[in-house]
Amino acid sequence: MIDWQAHPIESGQGGDPWRIAVCALVRYKASSKAARRTLPTLFERWPEPADLMVAPTVEIAEILQGIALHHRKARQLKRLARDWFLGMIFPNKTIAKAVNQYSTNKSLLGKGI
Repeated sequence: MIDWQAHPIESGQGGDPWRIAVCALVRYKASSKAARRTLPTLFERWPEPADLMVAPTVEIAEILQGIALHHRKARQLKRLARDWFLGMIFPNKTIAKAVNQYSTNKSLLGKGI
């Protein structure tokens, strides 16, 4: 189990589990620089799971352009938002792996995203 409060993201996400999950998925196989550039726009457009789950996948992918696997991540973010909204949290192994990587990779901790 991930201890959300033990790994706050410095770039304004605090200990918010939803934002940490989104950051982890965006950051997976991407540079910190690209993630830092992308995340503020993503959260500004779709701050909550209910917002992101109804967003057009094409628009999410456009914002993620420059991030590795941006089309796939756009679909995964929509799935994460839907599952989060429905209370299923992490049924998708890829998303769980991304969150787990963020929460356990000490090279990312303390640097923000």
